[in-house]
Amino acid sequence: MVAFRSTEQLQKHRTTCKATKQVKRERLYPICSPNTPDRRTCGFCHFTCESRNKLFQHLGNCKDAKVGNIKPKELEQNTVKDPESQPRIKEAPAVDFQDRSVMSRYTYLRLEASASPTADKVEVCLDPGTGRTIIGRSYLKTLKHTIENRRGMVKGIGKKSMKVTEWATFTFYLHGTDGSGPTVMKFTKSGWVVEDDLEPNMLVGNDMLHPHGANICYEDSTVTFTNLSNFTVDL
Repeated sequence: MVAFRSTEQLQKHRTTCKATKQVKRERLYPICSPNTPDRRTCGFCHFTCESRNKLFQHLGNCKDAKVGNIKPKELEQNTVKDPESQPRIKEAPAVDFQDRSVMSRYTYLRLEASASPTADKVEVCLDPGTGRTIIGRSYLKTLKHTIENRRGMVKGIGKKSMKVTEWATFTFYLHGTDGSGPTVMKFTKSGWVVEDDLEPNMLVGNDMLHPHGANICYEDSTVTFTNLSNFTVDL
């Protein structure tokens, strides 16, 4: 750093200082040259052209540019991945088909429901594979219900798809516990009515499980309705 006695000397020095000229040159001509590869690479297909003019010519004929399709960039071959970021491959222990677990003997997730708080319990099926709840006609007759005419189609019962024409609204009760202790929860539900070939009486579908935040725990053999103060029922 040079100290000057007056501003006149400083101004005279600036006219001959090489460092000052270099700073001005960098301000007028930035390092970002139009001819760098990224400035002449197609943003759609990632093809690198010889010049910017060639790039604009390419864009007029680029199939991806015409439809607005941006292809994903391929990873560089020399890219070194962090070993810690790679997933570890593990193997789950083999499970015998004749496992002693209670669940292994179930043909479906059994849930006990009743027509009233004091009525006998009947097995129904907790079925996350069913979109809308389905109820058998014989079981429906034991519940307080109403029926309206609708047309629909259900699958998974019997060998073929089944046409349905009745939509029922009914009430049933589940016995379990919540934070306050033993609890009987009343449910009002709607579903398709099918004939008496429905073995588990009712398929409780996702139209009930999802809104109530059902969380099935295979370890404890329970289902907890997280949106109902963690009301928990044994399976």
